[in-house]
Amino acid sequence: MSTDIQISPSLQAFIQALQAPAPLYLVGGGVRNALLGLPEGDYDLTGPLPPEEILHLSKRAGFPAVLRSSKMGTVEIRLCGNIIEYTPFRIESYPPGGGHHPARVVFTQSMEQDALRRDFTVNALYADLATGRVLDPVNGLADLAGRRLSACRPSAVETLRDDGLRLLRMARFAGELGFEIAPDLMQAAQRFAPQIHAISAPRIWAECSKIVLADVKYQTPGGHARAMQALEVSGVLYQLIPELKEGKGVTQNKIYHAFDVLGHNLAAYSASLPEAALRWSALLHDVGKPRAKDETGRMIGHDAIGAAMSAEILTRLGADNHTVRLVHDLIARHMFDLNGSAKLNTVRKHFAVWGFPFAEQLIALRRSDIAGSGRPLVDMDTAGKWEQILTQMRSQGCIDDIRQLRISGAEIMQACQLSPSPMVGRIKQALFEQCAMDPEKNDPRWFRWRPKCTLSWNGAVSNFWVCHIFSVFPCYTFSRKAIRLSWPFYVCLQGAWHVQRAHLSVYIAIDPKIG
Repeated sequence: MSTDIQISPSLQAFIQALQAPAPLYLVGGGVRNALLGLPEGDYDLTGPLPPEEILHLSKRAGFPAVLRSSKMGTVEIRLCGNIIEYTPFRIESYPPGGGHHPARVVFTQSMEQDALRRDFTVNALYADLATGRVLDPVNGLADLAGRRLSACRPSAVETLRDDGLRLLRMARFAGELGFEIAPDLMQAAQRFAPQIHAISAPRIWAECSKIVLADVKYQTPGGHARAMQALEVSGVLYQLIPELKEGKGVTQNKIYHAFDVLGHNLAAYSASLPEAALRWSALLHDVGKPRAKDETGRMIGHDAIGAAMSAEILTRLGADNHTVRLVHDLIARHMFDLNGSAKLNTVRKHFAVWGFPFAEQLIALRRSDIAGSGRPLVDMDTAGKWEQILTQMRSQGCIDDIRQLRISGAEIMQACQLSPSPMVGRIKQALFEQCAMDPEKNDPRWFRWRPKCTLSWNGAVSNFWVCHIFSVFPCYTFSRKAIRLSWPFYVCLQGAWHVQRAHLSVYIAIDPKIG
C-alpha cells in the first residue's frame, strides 16, 4: 500500500497561503479514505501549533476562522465554501464511566501521544499537507491492508473504557468499511457494553442512524448487517434495545419461520431496503411477539403491542418524531391482509387513506418480513398483489391525500346547510374514500346533495320531538350511491319520563350523472 496521498489543490493553496512555522497534517477519515480509494471524508487537520496561532495565521491569510472550543482547541476554518477543523496535538484523560467528554485536555508537541488518544488505528494516520507523505505512529497501515479495526492503545480496554461512543463507532466503521473487528477489541466491547448508557440520546441516535445505513455511504454490500452483527455480538444492541433480547429462544411456527423471534427480526433487518425507517421497522416489527405470547399464550395482537414498544424504544434512543410515528404505523399495519384475503376495494381504501408513499413502504416491509422468515418458498407474500393494486390506482389517477379532493369544506357546508363543525370533516373524509374507489367521482359536478333525516326507534322510523341530546358519537358508512352519516345518541322524549336510545341518519345521495 502506498504511503503517500494526493493533497487536494484547495488544501495545497491553503497551506501555501498560511505559511505556518510548523508542519500541519491531514488526519483521520481523509487519509484513510484516500489510501482506500474511497470518496474524501471530512478535512480534519492537526499539528503542534496552538489554536490561537492557527486562528491568527488563517485570518491573516484571508480565511474566515473561529475558535469553536477553547478546551479542545478546535478552530473552524472556511475554505472554498467548506468547513475544515484544526485541533492541536493533545492528550486526553477521561472520568470513569465512559462519558465521551474528556475531563482534562493537555496540548502536546508529540504526534505519537496524539495518536494514542484516538479510537482506531486506521483513523490515526497522518498526512503531511506539504508533501502528502503518510505517517503511521500506531501501525494503522497494517490494519488498513488487513481490513481490520484495532484499538490505538496497546490495550483495547483503555481505548473503550474512556469513551462509550466508541462502541457504536466500532460497529459503524466495521459496517461502512467492511472491516473485521480485532478479537481483543471485541472482547473489550463486550466488557464495556454497559457504558453506552453514559452517552446522550442525541449522540446515540446520530450513530445509530449511520449504522442502519452503513452499506450506503461507501456502497459496501451488507454493511448494515455487519454493523448490526457487531452490536449484537458485543452486547451493545441489548443494552440499547433490551426488548429485542426477549425474542431470543422464542420459537415460532416452523412452517413459516426458520428462526426464533430475535433471529427473524435480525434477518428481516438484513433483507430490508436502504431506507432508515424501513430498517428500523424491520428490526422491530415482531418485537411485540414475546409479550403477546406471555399475555395470551399466542402471538395474536403482537402488531399493536410491537408498534407501541417501537415508539418507546425509538423515543428512548433519541429518534425524531417523524421517524417514531412512521415506524409505529408501519409495524401497527404490517399484518394487514397477511393471507391476501382482503377485498380489492378494502385494499384500495386503505392505500388511499394511508397515502401511496406509506403503501410502498409497507410493501417493502412485507417483502423483508418474508425474506427474513428463512422460508422464502412459503406462499404468504401479498406484496405482489399490493404492488399491482397500487400501480393500478396510480394509473387511474386515484388520490391519496384528502387535500386533493376537489370539493371544499365550504361547498359541503353550503350544500348541507351546516355550520363549521367536525361533521364537515367527516363528510369530506367519506367523500375522499369514495373517490379512492372511483377516481372519476373527484369532481363537484358528480354530487347532488339530497339530505334525508330519519330517527330510528327500535328499528322503526318515526318522528319525535327531541328535548335533549345527552351524548353524540358520529360515524359514517357509504356505498356507491350514498353516504350515510349516523349519530347514535340518548334522548329524553317529550311526554316520556325515561331515556331511550335513538339513532339519527343523514343520507347524502351521490348522483352518477353530471348535470
